[in-house]
Amino acid sequence: MKGGVGEFFEADEKGGRKAILSVDLTLMDLSQKDTVSRVISRKNYRFEELIVEQNVPGFVQAMSKAMEKLSRQAIGDVYSAIKNIKR
Repeated sequence: MKGGVGEFFEADEKGGRKAILSVDLTLMDLSQKDTVSRVISRKNYRFEELIVEQNVPGFVQAMSKAMEKLSRQAIGDVYSAIKNIKR
């Protein structure tokens, strides 16, 4: 699996301050010789969480919630992609 963080910041928006997290993940089958054939799944995840307490611990708490949602969804997506691989 390859991936990277696209966004990790605090934004001041109409609905209030938010923690923004985006991550790109690519699941690859390294047993394939052709680079294009290696890609099993590619997905961009983006989550926004409202910052309830307007301080550093509030930002950390909101970002932690965003990361929890990312983890839950990414694990499910990877499981589904691996389950569908034909050997």
